[in-house]
Amino acid sequence: MHPDRAPERDAERQARKFMEVREAYECLRSKGCPVPAAEQVVEEPAYFRRTAGRSFAPKGPDPLARERWASGQESSPWSWVLWCVVIPGGALGVVVFVRYLLSR
Repeated sequence: MHPDRAPERDAERQARKFMEVREAYECLRSKGCPVPAAEQVVEEPAYFRRTAGRSFAPKGPDPLARERWASGQESSPWSWVLWCVVIPGGALGVVVFVRYLLSR
């Protein structure tokens, strides 16, 4: 992590790590090791900047929303209805039915 983006409590440690990496990079570069350009090392997916909140582009519909919903990573109003109404109501119905059967 870049020291400028590190939390204040962790900034000094991150600055030391950053300088160690920079010195290692300069050492490799001075000895003639082929060092790729930064663009070749890290390729961010197109959705990364949008989800990280660092883009000024207008936000459109999220193409990954359906996948997140299918995997259970995103809640929707229907999940609230299921967990807060349907499941407790079904459990209460089972309890009432069992008590009815036992009272006969």
